Amino acid sequence: MRNYNFVLSSFCVMVLLIMFYSRRKHLPTWRNRFYLLLFIVHAITMPLNVSIAYVNDHYQHFGILFLYILCIVYSTLYELRAFLFYCFSATFAPKHKSRNLVMFGVLLFSYLYILGNLFIEGLYHAQASEMTILNTSRDFRYFCGIFYGFSAALLVATTKNMESTERMSLVFANLIVAVGTILRLMVRSILFIDLLYTLSLVVIYFGVQSPDYYINGKTGLFNIRGIRTYIQEQYKNHVSLNMIMISIENYVGMKQLVGNKKMKKLLQIIATKIDHQYRKEVCGYIGSGRFLIISPSPLDFQEANTYFRDLFSKPLEGESSNFLSFYLSYIDQSIQINDLRELEEVIHQATAQTQYLDTDARVVVTNDDVKIYHHRLQIEDATNRAVENDAIQVYYQPIYNTKKHRVSGCEALSRLIDDELGFISPEEFIHAAEHLGIIDRLGFQIIHKVCRFIKKHDVKALGIDYINVNVSPLQCLDEQFPEKFFKILDSYGIDHGLIHVEITESTFVDVELLEQMMQKMSAKGIVFALDDFGTGYSNLTRIIKYPFDIIKIDLSLTWSYFKGENEFLPYIIKLISEVGKDVTVEGVETKEMAESLSSMHVQHLQGYYYSKPIDENQFVNYLQRT
Repeated sequence: MRNYNFVLSSFCVMVLLIMFYSRRKHLPTWRNRFYLLLFIVHAITMPLNVSIAYVNDHYQHFGILFLYILCIVYSTLYELRAFLFYCFSATFAPKHKSRNLVMFGVLLFSYLYILGNLFIEGLYHAQASEMTILNTSRDFRYFCGIFYGFSAALLVATTKNMESTERMSLVFANLIVAVGTILRLMVRSILFIDLLYTLSLVVIYFGVQSPDYYINGKTGLFNIRGIRTYIQEQYKNHVSLNMIMISIENYVGMKQLVGNKKMKKLLQIIATKIDHQYRKEVCGYIGSGRFLIISPSPLDFQEANTYFRDLFSKPLEGESSNFLSFYLSYIDQSIQINDLRELEEVIHQATAQTQYLDTDARVVVTNDDVKIYHHRLQIEDATNRAVENDAIQVYYQPIYNTKKHRVSGCEALSRLIDDELGFISPEEFIHAAEHLGIIDRLGFQIIHKVCRFIKKHDVKALGIDYINVNVSPLQCLDEQFPEKFFKILDSYGIDHGLIHVEITESTFVDVELLEQMMQKMSAKGIVFALDDFGTGYSNLTRIIKYPFDIIKIDLSLTWSYFKGENEFLPYIIKLISEVGKDVTVEGVETKEMAESLSSMHVQHLQGYYYSKPIDENQFVNYLQRT
């Protein structure tokens, strides 16, 4: 007699899970469809397994034909279950038509093999004296092994692109199925394969497939994770999408005005309206007052415009409710977007663009916009590669001392030359590094290279008294920056006075923290230069308050003066000198400019008249010649 306790308990669990899972809101993805089918097929397979075992144990009451039919149906569903497990796993990997066709071919061949046993003994063999089925479920398990083997291989190939929870859940689920299959072949009297299979589906449910993971708690719509999952699958299957994004104007300010509780209720009202109006589409809330409607079919932008204008033209919650304004952005299926990351950049930029327009503004994203966003992402990828490989180069531009009549210093400038994109301007890759959160790594890599340059060459013998190093505003927000900075200098044995730190006026994002950082570093011999003076942030009180020794006048101010567009430059130079600061003027390109600035008693000159930024070897040769 067989033990049915395991399979009966598993069946109860599966029925409850199917009832709960099927009633929840799901993304219309193949991953969810395959998982639900896997649930259903597994739930049908379990009672069939019990039926076959029972009929085998009570063969006196059943005919051989009935037993054959049960075995054929069970074997067919057993194969289908393994195939669906592969199909579900394949949704996590890049689409591969040839591989899927091969797997489907294996399924068809296994069905032909199973049905062939109606005419040729092989898979099932009846022992006439006892009317029992022998050798059941052995040969066709080899077919199942192919499906499970490919599932495991796909998992190994795609784990890098998965979240840790997804990865661990799928690994554990595959291990459970493998163990169950092996044990079934070894111990045939206890029907625990179905229990282990149920356990694997439960693990997948809680680790990957729970609908709650994809629902936003505030609105009941799909959250950013759900939207990403849906879009990724559509792009993988080369499905073009239409999208409408609704953004609440000044969401943060309105949230502070009405309070969190009331804003949550307003979001729920808007979400309900959107879900009702676009019930056939995928509707999501991606945070910060932004709703997204996605559909493979065309969306009527004008109709949406009219609908949301009517919706927001009156209070959403009775007469006492605050009015809300909105922005509308539209992306149609003609827009060539390559991947999810590019789409998220498009959405981000479209939102930013609406905020500069009038209330109830409409923005239609074009392919030209996407090209700009695509280029920005390419810059980010190139920047990330360069930082990962420590490939940012350092160029040096000489600074001429008008009193010593020679080059006495230089500025270390970062340069990025990518194998794919070629030369990338510092403005682009510095912004990309700040956006990616890797500007601190980039900055410290530059400091390391400057220190190695100083150690490699006797810079003082070459006439260099100092090297200017630029510091990003975001680096100044790190309270540990001074300690990290001095640790690098001290590790190379660099005299602190050799390094000047350039800070732009845009760095003044946290005045108190910046002041503490400058005082701490100044006390250890670091000289500070205020960079880009005259670019719009200029504040003379900052020159006096902060311990800047050098003020660098931006080249835009220099060029506009020599073009006759302003007459401020001499007065600015005089004013800075009178408060006891040295002046460096950037953008010096001709002999006449150099002579004129020298007559204004400017201490330091920098520009192409002396040299463009050049690499380390060229700079050493330049110093040796001059």
